[in-house]
Amino acid sequence: MTPKDIHDIASLPAARSATGVRPRHEAATAPVTADPVLAPRAPDKVTTDTQRELQAAVEHAKSTSGETRTARLAEIEAQVRKGNYKPDPARIAQRILDEAELLAQIHAILRT
Repeated sequence: MTPKDIHDIASLPAARSATGVRPRHEAATAPVTADPVLAPRAPDKVTTDTQRELQAAVEHAKSTSGETRTARLAEIEAQVRKGNYKPDPARIAQRILDEAELLAQIHAILRT
């Protein structure tokens, strides 16, 4: 039925909304049914325990990696000063190629 004026709209049956809420005049007279939308839910809970654990792990990793890196750099510096340090040319070349490939991918992404 297509309404032509406001009186036609008043005679149309009320539709339920997607949220399951009934119009006021229906809510008082309609029987209560098990509507999953209207059913009570457990309250939401938020905890920060996981966040604290992650932050502690990050801090530990930062402190450990800094010491390890410093010790490694000191060892390499000592080898260079003695003339004993022999870098691996294949490893250096591979790292250069990896970085060039990564840069090419970044440029391709930025162009689109």
